[in-house]
Amino acid sequence: MFFLLALICLDLYNSAESINFYLDPNVQKCLREEVSKDVLVIGEYNVTNLDEADSRMLPTKLLVTDEKRHILAKVDDARKGRFSFILEETGLIEICFHSESGYRPKEGGVVWLSIRKGVETKNYEELAEVAKLKPMEGRMARLEDFVEAIVDDFVEMKEREVAMSNTNESTKSRVFYLSIFNFSWLFALAAGQIIYLRQFFKSKKLIE
Repeated sequence: MFFLLALICLDLYNSAESINFYLDPNVQKCLREEVSKDVLVIGEYNVTNLDEADSRMLPTKLLVTDEKRHILAKVDDARKGRFSFILEETGLIEICFHSESGYRPKEGGVVWLSIRKGVETKNYEELAEVAKLKPMEGRMARLEDFVEAIVDDFVEMKEREVAMSNTNESTKSRVFYLSIFNFSWLFALAAGQIIYLRQFFKSKKLIE
């Protein structure tokens, strides 16, 4: 029963993320995706015209960058192709398609984009064929990589939890000391005001 559930989860985990969206002429659309460090990412894209009668292809540029605006992939005439990269640090990537056209077509274009990460990038059928593995052995190899990927995800989540906890504790400590400083400052200011008023009233002989 456990093995069956594991295989079902494996199929769900290995399903690549894909999306279709409409791209107007002279418009830029961007997508963001979180990617873990040291994980292979493979993207595939296909740009087609909605107006089949228009033989002129809508010029489209593709640009993939990380959070620091480092270029991971760049294609000036993106029609159909793929790109790949590996991040050194976990973070968000931005995938942008920008259509630039000197003429105004009746219709824009449709962009199909597929993103595969980690285990999803491996072709287990080819690996099984090269290693001469039986179908069940191939499934077991996929399951092993799947479990390893899940463990890595949990480890990364734990590291983030610890980092956030440390940040929260540091923030609490700073707020505590800042509160003490503000209270001390207000107390000193109030004491100074009392001393000043007492001396002022004495000078006016309002009090002894």
